[in-house]
Amino acid sequence: MKERSTRRAAPREGERSQVAEVLNICIVDPSTIWRHTAREILCRELDANGVRACVDEFYAPESMTSDGGCAYYDVVLADISDRQTREQYLRFFRDLRLTSPQTKLIFLSADPLAALDVFECDPDYFVCKLEMETRLSAALRFVLRPCGGELGPCLIVGSRATRHVLSMREILYCEHAQRQTKIVMTTRTVTCSEKLNEIYGRLDPAEFVQTHCSFLVNLSYVKELRRTCVVLRSGCHRICHFLNQYGLRI
Repeated sequence: MKERSTRRAAPREGERSQVAEVLNICIVDPSTIWRHTAREILCRELDANGVRACVDEFYAPESMTSDGGCAYYDVVLADISDRQTREQYLRFFRDLRLTSPQTKLIFLSADPLAALDVFECDPDYFVCKLEMETRLSAALRFVLRPCGGELGPCLIVGSRATRHVLSMREILYCEHAQRQTKIVMTTRTVTCSEKLNEIYGRLDPAEFVQTHCSFLVNLSYVKELRRTCVVLRSGCHRICHFLNQYGLRI
């Protein structure tokens, strides 16, 4: 089961952003009451830190996955109170740590002794639900402090089953081919069905330039702009004819 908070929702995918700092956050807890309690505290801390976020709610960790993959989240709040499912859930989040090392992980539990079982997952914080109000607030302030000022403007794109919130400063380039747009970032690659000019319209024009009808690049990562290709600082060459069609002076 999945619920989505409508509070502080992200901008619609068709809007030209002005996309401010947007975090992708999920709460995993079998109890609706506890999920809503966590969300109330979360929204309060988001307001206090001036952070915008899309918040998803799940009954269990396996609900976070679709088509064999797990959506990317900046912050995950996960309940591990149940001893019968704890080992299974910890394996899930241990794997999540390996595939998404930048995700901030907060474990919640009504059993304080559960803190002894979480070391292999290397969580950012452990919160005992008996002290939920004060401890979760402290945990959120701890993980939101670095996120609030560093994520920067974001691009939101969607595939058939997943919504991605991408930091613009981490995008190297975007390339459209065969009705798909590939967004290559510093740490991962995302594919979506949106047209390249629609994505370009939502990017910062001071940072990105469209050098071809099927290619745009983040100027922060460009070493050279040539007539027939773009050379990235990594040494990668991307073939792009018709550069002058877009008014670039080479």
